[in-house]
Amino acid sequence: CFRENVPEHQVITVKYTIPDVPPEHPCTMQTTSPGGAVEKKQLELPTGRWAVVSKSAGDHDMCLTCGHGEWFHKAEKLKVTIAFDILGSDSLADVAEGALSAGRLSTTGEAIRELLERVHAIHDENEYEKFEEADFRRMSESVNNRVMLFSVLQVLLMIGCSLYQMYSLVDFM
Repeated sequence: CFRENVPEHQVITVKYTIPDVPPEHPCTMQTTSPGGAVEKKQLELPTGRWAVVSKSAGDHDMCLTCGHGEWFHKAEKLKVTIAFDILGSDSLADVAEGALSAGRLSTTGEAIRELLERVHAIHDENEYEKFEEADFRRMSESVNNRVMLFSVLQVLLMIGCSLYQMYSLVDFM
């Protein structure tokens, strides 16, 4: 399983190669969103591509499962190649049409269109990073304020204990 923090409305494409799987051992790819929504797909072996659109921002779990469903079956070692790519929200139509093939980049206009889509994807990723950074900064400042308050309370408690000890020492003498 893999966990990836994905922005909202982004396209996750998974390219896989599983050359050594016998046909009687089906493989499935499962994606779980932060909200718990599960999407499964029976994979076509030995190579293929799968695209999923993230409906919410957060950690998405992507699991690949191959093999028997039996409990006492001997596990087999597999060689698997997986590549994850997160595209911008503008690339959803291209993925749905299957237009992301290598033959599409034959003309200069198509290459420029692909470059613009990548720029949009980078822009979306930068906006997401800004949001995450602001959230982290807010959380960090909150923790720092709590630590400062705790330190001030500690100092006041120490001063109070010291004053009490001095008062007790004066009474003792």
